[in-house]
Amino acid sequence: VLSDRPVPTGFGIRAWNHPLGESAIGFYAAPAIADELAEDFPRSLDDAAVLLPDPTNALRRRLDTWFDSQGIEPRTVAEFADGALMKTFGDAALGAFPAPVAMRAAIERNYHATLLGTCDGVTEQLVAIAPERRLRHPSVVRLVEAARDGFGSVPPARAQREAVD
Repeated sequence: VLSDRPVPTGFGIRAWNHPLGESAIGFYAAPAIADELAEDFPRSLDDAAVLLPDPTNALRRRLDTWFDSQGIEPRTVAEFADGALMKTFGDAALGAFPAPVAMRAAIERNYHATLLGTCDGVTEQLVAIAPERRLRHPSVVRLVEAARDGFGSVPPARAQREAVD
């Protein structure tokens, strides 16, 4: 399983977390609205149309805390459980959206969006959760290596056993 958070201790399952990377979070917007929002970022997000992960998402909670610390009250026009769908709505200039800076090139290419700025202190991690300490399946190993190469700053690490049934 690929996740934005490790399996918590005491969850009642036997699983190992394999950290893949961590990236700063930035806000992106389609060219039609990017120039206006890039100026005076992050203050420009105050009362601006934004697309956000749904409230159950770990990144959403970190963003809400960041908005509060910055004194920013954006206008949430939609909430998404699916990050790709959120970016697609962003591509249609319906609002600015958050995403990992490590994925900037792909976001600019696939969703025609411009990075407005980064959210100081807000990061997202990528974790592979597996029932085994050492990943053995060749396809899974290749996927994990590609994610580590492309996502962020965490070097390969030993799996961390986080929960036992």
